[in-house]
Amino acid sequence: MKSVFIDTSFVIAMFTPEDKHHKQAVEIVRDLFDYQKILITDAVLYEIGNAFTKLNKKIIAEFIQDCCNTDQIDVVKTDDLLFSRALERYATYLDKDWSLTDCISFEVMKEYGIDIAYSSDHHFEQAGFQYMLR
Repeated sequence: MKSVFIDTSFVIAMFTPEDKHHKQAVEIVRDLFDYQKILITDAVLYEIGNAFTKLNKKIIAEFIQDCCNTDQIDVVKTDDLLFSRALERYATYLDKDWSLTDCISFEVMKEYGIDIAYSSDHHFEQAGFQYMLR
């Protein structure tokens, strides 16, 4: 059974009814638990928290705590080596609009052999991965 990666844009879509991907995100969230392993990075959790500083803050805080406290989701911490590899990717692909968080995500997906991201971000496709929300 495969593993899957959760990106910021998926969580934003899930918790934002006005998001154009909201309906699809809500429909496919159940499928997440069909995967052997669900990964998210601390960098993505920071982005999620930052995105919801005004709306849904209590719900998002609970979501982040749940991610950190469940056996079903692995939160990958950004250590010095991961940060260094991500920064190298960030500095190498100057023609791409990839954020440093994107590059951290790509490095984690590469390291864990994950090819599917629950995301609406086309940057995953640019980096050679599949993304679910289109």
